[in-house]
Order: sequence, then structure tokens, then C-alpha cells
Amino acid sequence: MPYMLLEKKVAGEYIAAIRLVDFNDKDGIVSLDVQELLSGKIYTLSWNMEYTGEWWLWSLADFQSIMFM
Repeated sequence: MPYMLLEKKVAGEYIAAIRLVDFNDKDGIVSLDVQELLSGKIYTLSWNMEYTGEWWLWSLADFQSIMFM
């Protein structure tokens, strides 16, 4: 299933269409291996699920949910 990735950068944002390749959850850290659909580049996104601050670095949404909001 394709997803849209939105990453917060120091100067602006980065948006890409991706697919989920694999995931891992260890010690409260979730790691997602994703592949960009346009370039084929594979990399890992990670997040501490116990983080309680107000900043976020990235978010994912499936295309179907975005289209029918």
C-alpha cells in the first residue's frame, strides 16, 4: 500500500510517496524501513514512542485516508 511521508526539515518540509518494507519495535523505539516510490531509495525512519514533547519529525498517511478526508 502506498503512503505519503511528510518530514519536517530545518528549512521547510519534504514530501514523498513511499511503501513500507519492514518494521521493528524494540525498547519503545519503532523503526520503519521505507522505500521511496519515485527513486527506489530505501531508508529507516525511527521514533521513540515514549516521547512526550510537542515536536514531530515525520508522519505517514495512507493515500485512501487523505483522499476521503
